Amino acid sequence: MRIVADENLAYRMIKALRVEGFDVLSIEEDAPSIPDNNVLSVAVKQDALLITEDKDFGDLVMLHKLPHRGILLLRLAGMGTDEKVRRTLDVIRQYGDELKDSFTVIDVKRVRIRKK
Repeated sequence: MRIVADENLAYRMIKALRVEGFDVLSIEEDAPSIPDNNVLSVAVKQDALLITEDKDFGDLVMLHKLPHRGILLLRLAGMGTDEKVRRTLDVIRQYGDELKDSFTVIDVKRVRIRKK
């Protein structure tokens, strides 16, 4: 699975995803400070799942109908970075291909997957 990591993700998350064997393009490393709609375009061009903590992406795809290949929104306030990494990896392992072309929200207690 290809992944685009929004620049708000901690480097430990990016590193853990790479260790797990995912092909991760990091916005922080490759194109810092680009606008959210450009981040979304990069993910579409890469045919990649976008992982972010920025809920503005919900507006871009739900209200403005911008294309995407899948967005994983992390709403894990109160969790430490290591807990966020574990939770995110568990969800990716459990749901895998279901995340493609879906808008998925992970919070502390549940996972909500909304298909296009």
